[in-house]
Amino acid sequence: RPLFQTSLERDVDLADTPTMLELADTDARREVIRFHARSEEIGFYVIAPPNAPADRVEILRKAFTDMTRDAAYLADAKSGLMGTKAQSGREMQMIVEAVAATPPEVVARFKQAIAAPR
Repeated sequence: RPLFQTSLERDVDLADTPTMLELADTDARREVIRFHARSEEIGFYVIAPPNAPADRVEILRKAFTDMTRDAAYLADAKSGLMGTKAQSGREMQMIVEAVAATPPEVVARFKQAIAAPR
């Protein structure tokens, strides 16, 4: 059984396993954990450049959503370690914006937390 989840919300398949966020004992630690969890969520998505034309962004969002609902994709995802949870393009944009707006001191604490001991 896992000790904790690194996501911001509990996975439905691990409903009895707390998130790191729930286990954090200070606001400063929760900020670092939010940054880490949001950064991980971005890793599996298609990202367009800033100022991409709105019509192209919508085309990409629709194509991505359609892919995540495709039976062959879902079967392949379930057979591996990838998982099948996907946010919408708008949700992902909010996550990217939150990561980009992370205060430098939170990023510095995150880097310190993951740095190899000297």
